[in-house]
Amino acid sequence: MKRSAVRRRALRSGGFTLIELITVILVLECLLAVAIPAYLSEYDATKLTVANTNTRAILGTLEAGYVRSGGVSYLNVVTTSGTLAPANEASVIADLGGAVPMNPCTNGNVMGTDYLVVDGASGGVKGFVMQAAQGSCLQSPTPYQLGLP
Repeated sequence: MKRSAVRRRALRSGGFTLIELITVILVLECLLAVAIPAYLSEYDATKLTVANTNTRAILGTLEAGYVRSGGVSYLNVVTTSGTLAPANEASVIADLGGAVPMNPCTNGNVMGTDYLVVDGASGGVKGFVMQAAQGSCLQSPTPYQLGLP
């Protein structure tokens, strides 16, 4: 009798019971249910911040190109479709460090597609407005006024 009780205890102390394992799994699921949405929200906010920062960097470069081209019109730097004007494209790209920065919302770096430049007159703004394309970001990136044409 004594021997079987020792043997039962030795077998039982070798692992966890099914109830203990299920409890741990349920606790982990609850923690993940709270953590994953918070992580994804912060991830999206970070992408939006990077897109806005890159837009401001491009904006500064376009304004420098405007001044360099004599300050006559922003159309000397950027076309009405939002692409870089061929005459100043090389200098603008050089000012950006050799390439247009990546838009994390669209995973692209094409002016006119991933970064939009539009005439602000339709929105009641004088001049041009520049904005990163929304792509996969949940919120729309901030539009920035480029200046007077």
